[in-house]
Amino acid sequence: MSTAEINRGVALVKDLIIAASIRKDLDQILSIYADAIITPSHEEWQTFARLSAVPELRHLCHGKNKKNLPRTGADVFLAIQAVTIRCAVATCNVNDFALIGRHLPIVGGIVNPATGAWVREPDVVHDEDHPDSTETSG
Repeated sequence: MSTAEINRGVALVKDLIIAASIRKDLDQILSIYADAIITPSHEEWQTFARLSAVPELRHLCHGKNKKNLPRTGADVFLAIQAVTIRCAVATCNVNDFALIGRHLPIVGGIVNPATGAWVREPDVVHDEDHPDSTETSG
């Protein structure tokens, strides 16, 4: 989950009582899942800077979205972090991630959870690629 997007949404809530309630709930959820929060590394920030300058991806990181809110580049960051931990991206927004995938191979694949269709199949991982693998060669 992108806590930046959620926190931005909370900051935009005009009713301060509702915003405080959402913030309290979010803090509780984040405390439960604290070990699952991935903080971008310096290398990931460098990759984001490079990708956000790619003309084909700029619209994902700059300008305004359909709701006239500033774009954060969250999808680009999610793709970068998925690549870092070698996991799939499950999204109904497959077009943007397929576009990102042209510039950053999303090795875990891209799947639409609504349809179960893989837009990009995961790369095949062999034991020698991951020495920590529990699989053994025959």
